[in-house]
Amino acid sequence: MENEDTVDAIIERMLREKDNIDSKPTAVAISNMIKALGCIGSPQAAGPIISVLEKVRVKEDEYSESIRNEGLDALGKIGGEEAIASIISYFTYPERQRDVQDRALAAIKRIGSPATGALVASLTSGDLYMQKNALRALGEMGAKEAIVHITPLLKKSEDVQVAGFAAFAIALIAERTS
Repeated sequence: MENEDTVDAIIERMLREKDNIDSKPTAVAISNMIKALGCIGSPQAAGPIISVLEKVRVKEDEYSESIRNEGLDALGKIGGEEAIASIISYFTYPERQRDVQDRALAAIKRIGSPATGALVASLTSGDLYMQKNALRALGEMGAKEAIVHITPLLKKSEDVQVAGFAAFAIALIAERTS
């Protein structure tokens, strides 16, 4: 159901309103616009959605949370390299906001195998949350091809948590592919 004029109109209005995002009516409207773009699934919407997400990335109010949730869901439906990179960046979100990490994980799993390369690349980040969530995503996706990249973390990581997450990812992959 992609109508280019409709997508353009939604993007244009969303970008015009994003500087007023602290207003409740504007935040609700932007959240609805992002939801519409995600449901339509137009790849051209990824960049504009990401630019709106950057405005609310560190805000902790309920309206910013709604925009973040809709944005991550929409990017998961849209897919593509730009969306994958943005979603994965939320894997390092503060642990106290685990729901954001979980939403990012759900979005990356929706994209599936096209995200495998970026997830594997993030295993070498050195960031515990990035590695943990990437391993979890690879495991839950059943990314058998990633085992050759996961095994070295199990063997050589100096962080026992990373080794444990690597073992868990291997278990999930084995369950899903046997």
